[in-house]
Amino acid sequence: LTGWLMRFVARRADEVWILSPRIPAGRNDANSFVVPICINEFPTPAGSRTEVAYIGFPSRDHALEILFDICARHGLRLNIIGDSPYLRSIRHLAPPDTVFHGMMNDESRIGQILSKCFCGYAIYRDTSPSSYSYYGFPSKTLYCFASNVPIVITNVADFNHTFEERGVGRVVEPTPEKIEQAVLQLRGQYPEFSAAIDRFRKEWNEHVLEFHRARFAALGCKVG
Repeated sequence: LTGWLMRFVARRADEVWILSPRIPAGRNDANSFVVPICINEFPTPAGSRTEVAYIGFPSRDHALEILFDICARHGLRLNIIGDSPYLRSIRHLAPPDTVFHGMMNDESRIGQILSKCFCGYAIYRDTSPSSYSYYGFPSKTLYCFASNVPIVITNVADFNHTFEERGVGRVVEPTPEKIEQAVLQLRGQYPEFSAAIDRFRKEWNEHVLEFHRARFAALGCKVG
């Protein structure tokens, strides 16, 4: 029913805005657009960053047990923002100093946690079309980039390869060895990744603004 309703509305809309070109919007023409999402900018106090962060609704697909092992062996403090029955079932595997923050929607508090982190963890084991993330936009990356946190991610979404190209993180295969190498690289080269995020966020948000100005103007809306 949802798919039929989306196609019905899309065929009658002036324009269709979608988060990913992989989403079957019900029409493929010049009036279908992939809409970019703005990246916020949280305060990023000076100082060393020694921690790692995960944001989300944990599932087996997110390979948290691999991250637990990496953090334990390298003495990295892990912050987990989110909760799920699966997380509770593997919590005993986490390093003793792991901080389980639970579900949070306070962006300022999330920013404070991330301001201590040099790495955001966004691994997906399943990168095939059977994964819902294949069609989406991992919002956890927006939180990380807002706080100048580079990410370790798999190439699951349509645009994830861009993160590697722009130097704002590492796109890896979901194996323990590749993930560990990437995490340690972010720790060792954090200033370079942080500077790349500054550039990327500025250019990306300019693109977001220009997109909305152009689309609203085309629809006959006044843009301030």
